Amino acid sequence: MSAARDPVFAMLVKDNTAVRMRRGTWSEEFPVEKLEERLAMYVSMTKRAGGQHAKHHQPNVDALLKVKAKLEEVRREG
Repeated sequence: MSAARDPVFAMLVKDNTAVRMRRGTWSEEFPVEKLEERLAMYVSMTKRAGGQHAKHHQPNVDALLKVKAKLEEVRREG
């Protein structure tokens, strides 16, 4: 399976203080404070070259939006 077809996994880790993303053999972890920045980066990448890269980056956007919703839920619950 090519990396572009591998599913994207994103989750809160380290007691909800960090986000871990994984797709195939690639992975990254960053503090939740950077979530909006990463989300904006991937959204902008979906729009490059008239949207030609959307199929590669939209799964990242979708995964991070789910993490964002989960983080908001966690914060509401205290």
